Amino acid sequence: MNLRIQKIADMINKGVVLADIGTDHAFLPILAIKNKKVQKAYACDIAKGPLEIAKRNIQAENLDGQIETILSDGFEHVPTDVDVVVIAGMGYYTAKDILEAAGKKRLSTCKQLIVEVNRKPELLRKWISDHHYTIDQEELITERDFDYIAISFTTDYHESYRDDEILCGVYLQQKKGKEYLFYCDRQIAFISGVLAKYPHNDDYRKELLQQKKYWLEAK
Repeated sequence: MNLRIQKIADMINKGVVLADIGTDHAFLPILAIKNKKVQKAYACDIAKGPLEIAKRNIQAENLDGQIETILSDGFEHVPTDVDVVVIAGMGYYTAKDILEAAGKKRLSTCKQLIVEVNRKPELLRKWISDHHYTIDQEELITERDFDYIAISFTTDYHESYRDDEILCGVYLQQKKGKEYLFYCDRQIAFISGVLAKYPHNDDYRKELLQQKKYWLEAK
């Protein structure tokens, strides 16, 4: 089991009913059940092929009675007894489309939503902020020289987050930690490289300089 799935499983509230949207091979629901994090789980995917593999993996672990596979486009066929939804391993725009198609009324039935996007987690934080939802956990996962950030949130009301929180993280800045400091250094190095190749004194350069300032302050 890879580190990313383990870390996301650790974020799930204990004793809940889980829906893993975009489950692929059901590794997350299997781990969550085996670790006694959840009572029951739904492994949901839009594609039949991955679901067939998921079924075999579930059967191999003798977890047929606790994990059900569901062919579903986003929340479309997700049962209403679900407490926690995980959307992981996809791009931001795909995850956003799933969340927006569900709508606030459906999302508000969940006690916890965990979303991990492959790139640009700041776009996800901005979406959460624009909807005045509340971020309650963030996890930085560095695996095979790639950074993943999983964000847990609820639909409880929250004031808009600051620009530095949207870019650098809400809880990640508070927790700091060695991994996060290295992560900040990587962001600073990337922005510095872009600035070196982009000498024009325009709005884009000003935006990059502001981002660099936020990352330096986040350390």
